[in-house]
Amino acid sequence: MDITHNNRNPLRHQIYRSITESGGKHLILTPGCGIRHPFEEDTIRYLQKVKIETEALLNK
Repeated sequence: MDITHNNRNPLRHQIYRSITESGGKHLILTPGCGIRHPFEEDTIRYLQKVKIETEALLNK
């Protein structure tokens, strides 16, 4: 629901938690069962950006 409702703070937290729990290794960022419509393309770009930023922050 966070993706379809563009809830960015919960999305950022989920990405951070996934990266820290996995150690950032072998992580493929995908939605659970698919992204329901409607969703905004901007939200998908945001997810990609947050993943890259979070990995960079944790790898310092």
